[in-house]
Amino acid sequence: MNKISIITPVFNRQDIISATLDSVQKQTYENWECILVDDGSQDNVGDVIAEYAKKDPRFKYFKRPVSRQKGPSACRNYGMEQAEGDFYLFLDSDDILAADCLEHRVQAIIDNPNEDFVVFTMGFFYEEDTFLKNPVHIKVFQGDRIATAKQFLVNKYPWAITRPLYRKEIINQVGGFNENLMALEDPEMALKILQVEGVTYKTIDKVDCYYRLDQNQKEKFKSTAQKQRHLDSYLTMFQSLFGVFTTEAKKTLAPCIKYSLVKFLSVDFDKEDKAQLTQITKLFINSLQFSVVEKTYIRMLLEINLKNRPRGTYRIIKKIQNYFKDKCDIKIG
Repeated sequence: MNKISIITPVFNRQDIISATLDSVQKQTYENWECILVDDGSQDNVGDVIAEYAKKDPRFKYFKRPVSRQKGPSACRNYGMEQAEGDFYLFLDSDDILAADCLEHRVQAIIDNPNEDFVVFTMGFFYEEDTFLKNPVHIKVFQGDRIATAKQFLVNKYPWAITRPLYRKEIINQVGGFNENLMALEDPEMALKILQVEGVTYKTIDKVDCYYRLDQNQKEKFKSTAQKQRHLDSYLTMFQSLFGVFTTEAKKTLAPCIKYSLVKFLSVDFDKEDKAQLTQITKLFINSLQFSVVEKTYIRMLLEINLKNRPRGTYRIIKKIQNYFKDKCDIKIG
């Protein structure tokens, strides 16, 4: 009977972690372990987890070693080092699994023995007692690995971290999560996997997990700290990816990679961010072939961003975005 290792990084979740752990404990498929790695929580979440572990030894609680980088990537990697399962499911500490989630995922991967992973559909919820009533869900993207990679690059993520069930071999092959990333670790991991020659996977349009929506979700990404974290992570992610992409992949994915840069440079950054924005721009220009027109548009965007958005620049930004968007051979809403 195949064992699933559910790996969950945890940081200050004492008020909601029970809902996540209850959904794991209610699984109809019983051969699982849930490895929870505390990322330095300052609340009593450890006491809550300890109570679950006391009653059910399948819950295993660890603290991230101080020698490891803070963040979800290091926690997931450390969790995998403790894991005994044949498959990995990366469950965020605020998400919820349907009771038959593991049962259906294991059956799907048994039915498709040549697939490296399977991906299911995800629903949304605000509160635990209403999530089953919420009809909204994210359908799986149907496309080959190149088309899927393009979706990730233009921020139309085909799946979130909880949705796949991976054979451990494919995760080991790409070296796990990038511990230098404090954000964007999910798409970076997915894009690395999609670059593995011969990787195959199956998408199944069945809701089997639920993503918790934060009422203040949009606001929390507007803080200075969040912007800085995103800047750092965007640079680190593409430094990694440009080392993974083959020459052919760069050529095939180039229009979507360039559009990603344009969308990123369209964010309202501050003058203090000039050095990093310039470094990011140089990384892309040195890694891909840009036409004279493309370079001009990129430099215009960078200049606009560092002048606190002078009046009349919105139309220019939109024109530049559409120029690069039209070169992507996928539909972008």
